[in-house]
Amino acid sequence: MNLSPAYLKWQEETLQEGRLEGIQEGRLEGIQEGIQEGRLEGQRQMAENFLRVRFGSLDEELSSAIAPMLQLPPPELTRLLFNLSREELLVWFGDVPGREDALRTPKRETIENFLRVRFGELDQELSSAIAPMLQLPPQELTSLLITLSREQLLERFG
Repeated sequence: MNLSPAYLKWQEETLQEGRLEGIQEGRLEGIQEGIQEGRLEGQRQMAENFLRVRFGSLDEELSSAIAPMLQLPPPELTRLLFNLSREELLVWFGDVPGREDALRTPKRETIENFLRVRFGELDQELSSAIAPMLQLPPQELTSLLITLSREQLLERFG
């Protein structure tokens, strides 16, 4: 079967257009990924600098706690960095020995303080959601408290 020269030309132009569109889309995705990575790196540097200023140095324990902290929206992260002690930050975000014990012992008070700092206040709705949270294993509780919004926490535990 012989294809006409016009069809072959159209086919080649179409393929070329598709390649160009693919390249442009790839660039756009790459730019968007770069912007996101830049924002995350900026947040990381801000948290590292803040911890250095506040606690005098950035040791291995605090450094390892930064990545989980970055899951929070910047305003909530800032409040936590300002208000939680080094030990509290390590309890919630670190991977340190005794972490589970620290979350088990004065658990209610620890959760109340974390919620108060994260959301700016601890109202009746949030307070009533704490009892079901106490039933969770520490790892799961920490993950949920860090990742879920106030509304999501209330929906799940309220």
